Amino acid sequence: MGNLVECGKDIYLCKSCAETALRCFSAKPVPAAVQPAMSAPQTPREFAEELDKSVIGQREAKKALSVALWKHAQRLRGNTAVPPAHVLLYGPTGCGKTYLAQCAAKLLDVPFVRVDATTFSETGYKGRDVQEIVFNVLHAAKTRSQAEHAVVFVDEFDKLSAHGGGDRQAYQRGTQHAFLTMLEGGVVTVENKQETAELDVSGLLFIFAGAFPGLDEVISTRLHSGERAIGFGSQPLGKAQENTKNLITQAVSADFMTYGVEPELIGRISVLAPILPLGAPDLVRILTEADGSVAAQYGAFFSQLGIDFTLEPAAAAKLAELAHETSTGARGLRGWLEQLIASQLFDMSESKSIRITVEQLEGGGSRGRKRG
Repeated sequence: MGNLVECGKDIYLCKSCAETALRCFSAKPVPAAVQPAMSAPQTPREFAEELDKSVIGQREAKKALSVALWKHAQRLRGNTAVPPAHVLLYGPTGCGKTYLAQCAAKLLDVPFVRVDATTFSETGYKGRDVQEIVFNVLHAAKTRSQAEHAVVFVDEFDKLSAHGGGDRQAYQRGTQHAFLTMLEGGVVTVENKQETAELDVSGLLFIFAGAFPGLDEVISTRLHSGERAIGFGSQPLGKAQENTKNLITQAVSADFMTYGVEPELIGRISVLAPILPLGAPDLVRILTEADGSVAAQYGAFFSQLGIDFTLEPAAAAKLAELAHETSTGARGLRGWLEQLIASQLFDMSESKSIRITVEQLEGGGSRGRKRG
């Protein structure tokens, strides 16, 4: 009978074949590559060109982010030799950080998960465990392969640094270390009262974001201290001083360490992408020109209802001016426009026409400013 084992009447099984099959079943499965759509960008420049269609301005941020997206696309195709390129978007609120990350996930055709850093805490403290992000990712994905390559957008990341306050509280520092564990990769197992989940987080792309108020002061102090900047992308002191009005674009890893981000964590975030304040001209373009602009969305919505919607150019310029004055950025544009549209919808005549004019804005300008 040799290597055959009798398993029943007239039934024999090869022992070596059975052992090989058993090893196949018990081996850890290799994550399958997720093939991006054929129309997906193939180079960093193509990623930037696609982002240009939806995101107005922010050239420096889009350039840095595009390289990170290209690297993640290589990992999607199974090239795990490419190191992760986690991103930090930093700059004023209302200037497109969340939207930029959403567009990035759409280009990669992977799930997008947005979480608020302030809702998490170190294990043992009151608050959500960082590892619970695994639940969010799995719920957002259609397949496990998609989940293993999702984009995780961590908003309000600057709130974990306690910059400008007293001694850093333990839970803030501990939460940073919890995120560090996620960036280090590996299989994470997490459970709560309702479910248990497991996910290899090595392939996730983390995009951290925060306003980082006061970062310009940190940068200025470094530039004027006479100390040589340390870190990739740093500039000679003399050259850096020539661009003081754009201090935010000159941030290096050391500045975020001074701000209160743990060295180990910022060391694993290889892409620093500055988000600059939006001027009124940029806000006009966001309102009227960008793919999926607010005006275009309302135009398409009202056309289905047989309602003619018009936003006069002068009114668009006034809306941008108000959003700029109140520092509400792109976020404020939708609020102003919805307020005007709601008023006209309530009083809409049988003509079924909505027209936003500059006179309407000027008439309610003082009330609007107070509201903003």
